[in-house]
Order: sequence, then structure tokens, then C-alpha cells
Amino acid sequence: MEMINRLREPSSGKVYIDGVNIAGVDPVRLRRDIGYVIQDVGLFPHWSVERNVTTVLALKKWSRAKQRERAAELLDLVGMDPTLHLQSYFIPALVILLKIRLLD
Repeated sequence: MEMINRLREPSSGKVYIDGVNIAGVDPVRLRRDIGYVIQDVGLFPHWSVERNVTTVLALKKWSRAKQRERAAELLDLVGMDPTLHLQSYFIPALVILLKIRLLD
């Protein structure tokens, strides 16, 4: 994992993602494009679930409407009703549900 997101460079060989050698990709851009779930200590308890879920999307300059739509899709994916949970604040159950659903 550390080599995939360029926290560690390979001592030999090359790492490709979708046919692209990641050695030539800006590490920050690479990490934002990989797709991952921020969890545990990476979540901000004073932010809403929506804001936590859309952190990387905001960094990528997605429109607010597109961010909100994607956040709703992701909550629905893990069995959480977006109308009930998007505006709520950090709950540890969100982390647990994301881990369980993404590992299924």
C-alpha cells in the first residue's frame, strides 16, 4: 500500500495503476485519485458526516452539488439513509459500516 500511494518508492521495478507508471504522477494527485475511505483518526468529529465523506472531493474541486450527490451514493452503498445521516455528526458506526461493506 505504501508503494501504491507513493509513501515509499520501490527499490526496483515499477508500479502501474490503470496502465500508468505512477513514478511519473504527482504524489498528491495520485493519492486524491486512487479512492479511499478516510477512517478512525482521519475523521473530524466536529464536521458533519457529509463534510467528512466529501473531504477529498472538495480538495479535487468538485462542485458542491456533485459532492453532495456522491456522499449520498456512498452512504446508500453502506446501508445508511442519506436523508437521516448526511447532516449528522461523526459516529463511530459510520467507520464500522464502511469497513464491513467495503470488505464484502
